[in-house]
Amino acid sequence: MKAHPLSVRQQAIALYKQGKKLTAISAELAVSYDSVRDWIRRSITEGTSCVTTRYSNCGRSTQVEPEVKQVALALKRKHEEWGAPFIRIKLLAAFPGAFVPQPRQIQNWFIQAGLKRFRTRLPKTGANWATSPLACVQVDANERLKTADTKDCCYLTYTDEYTGSALGAFVFPPQEDCSSASRSGF
Repeated sequence: MKAHPLSVRQQAIALYKQGKKLTAISAELAVSYDSVRDWIRRSITEGTSCVTTRYSNCGRSTQVEPEVKQVALALKRKHEEWGAPFIRIKLLAAFPGAFVPQPRQIQNWFIQAGLKRFRTRLPKTGANWATSPLACVQVDANERLKTADTKDCCYLTYTDEYTGSALGAFVFPPQEDCSSASRSGF
């Protein structure tokens, strides 16, 4: 979300001082009612200097001490096999009472320092996918299901890998059809 320009904020305060209602100011400047209301409230309590943006209030207020980052990077250089969660535990022990960031932030430090290469979430697979319909069929089973008469069964589905089409679904082991069983005399 972008901050509204200083000129729009000053114009809102000027219109309010002229006696316009907040809803009218909001409509005229195409700014949300809540933003206009906040600017007016701040101008009443703090004066016209209140309309400046307050970027210092954004983000987290806790700052990491430079020594914490330096030690984290030194540990990673010395022990390449150690991960960020384990290094964080070491940092918490070395700097009691100091702010130690979460493992994800420590991983970002490693990437920025060139100690860890950035990887995507999904690894590249060497799988050869089907190149034409019905070249490969995937079979999936939903196990430990119960039929209406409480017999154990599983549900098998067959899907074409190339098109993603459902080819069939079957209950296994095959169950007797009640209607045919009654006709055959079983």
